[in-house]
Amino acid sequence: MDPPAPELDEGQDVQGPKPRGLDREEVRGDDPPGLGPEELRPRWAPPAGSRTEAGVYVELVSNRRRLQAVVQQMQEVSRRAAEILIEEATAATSRQDTARRRSAAAR
Repeated sequence: MDPPAPELDEGQDVQGPKPRGLDREEVRGDDPPGLGPEELRPRWAPPAGSRTEAGVYVELVSNRRRLQAVVQQMQEVSRRAAEILIEEATAATSRQDTARRRSAAAR
């Protein structure tokens, strides 16, 4: 069985929608706890006057090239440091060999 339908009063005063839709003050209330929609934009929304996607891509490519240049410099410094360490180790070994020979010759 269906529930009874509400009885409508033909003479009841009903207001139609406002021309622009809902009244903002009515929706937000008289004392909103925070900023209204015109004062607060969503976190994901880009800031006004932000770069275009193409500008972001150009910056990304530029940053990648700078990063590659830094990595290349670091590799060169590491290579040179390895060469210096090998030279020092070779020189130390050579000095030790010379000292051993002198010690053996002195006996």
